[in-house]
This record gives sequence, structure tokens and C-alpha cells, in this order.
Amino acid sequence: IHSGRSVRMTVYGPVVANEDRQSYEITVSTSSRRFAGYTGYSQTQVASKDLDNTYEGYQQFVFALQRAGFDKERTVSEDKADDRGACSSGKRYVYELFENGDSIKRVWTTTCGNAKGTFGGTNTVTRDLFNKQIPDFKTVVKPLTQFR
Repeated sequence: IHSGRSVRMTVYGPVVANEDRQSYEITVSTSSRRFAGYTGYSQTQVASKDLDNTYEGYQQFVFALQRAGFDKERTVSEDKADDRGACSSGKRYVYELFENGDSIKRVWTTTCGNAKGTFGGTNTVTRDLFNKQIPDFKTVVKPLTQFR
């Protein structure tokens, strides 16, 4: 836990036509919290919210993530480690840890039982912890109909 570190959750909706594709990400650091919503596979931003954060808030958040298994990784075969196209009818969650803007850890999971991915923690708790970092999350996510 220091000023150069941040964590991010990216949630991708089902694999659909480019016009219908939706995703969002929440990034949290010691000084900020950011929500960004996107449409299309090239991720055109359609919603955003930027908030301040405190070191103490970040510390509590990161310790809660640790208790939810954010740092746990499942070992899978190389072909199952690739998350592209995984869970085409559900949601895919990508969790990342950054050091000075560089990704130093990336794991993923899905809502599909046959595509568990590399994330070894508790997805529902981790997802909820991230979403709760944005106080009016339900309002901010409204432009993204797949995540209401």
C-alpha cells in the first residue's frame, strides 16, 4: 500500500454486436476513485465519475480485497489462461494490480461455470467491494443497460 499502487476491476458484458457491447471499469488508488463506462469493443466512453480518495480509505479497501482473495491466483493451462471470448453469454471480470501505472498482476473470472479463469478469490465479494467505492454506482452505471 503506497502512492504508486492502484487496483482496477474491469467488467465486460456478453460477446455481442459491436453496437451492443458494454463494459465498465473502476480504478482505486490512494488518492482517487474512478468509474468509466464504455460501449463497443474499442471502448468508447459513455459515462464517467471521478472521486477523491484517502490513504486510510484505500488501506481499508485493499485489506478487504485481500480478505476476499484478491491476491489468490488459480493455476490453469495456457489455453485456459486466455480470457478472450470466455463466457460469451455472461460477464467477464478482470482484476489488476498496478505499480506506477504498469500492470504487475492480472487475473480474471466469469459468471459462466465452465470458464473460471485465473482468479482464485471470491468474485461476488470482490465485485461488490469495487462497486461500493462509487457511492452512486446505480446512477452512474445507468447508461450501461447490461449492468443495471
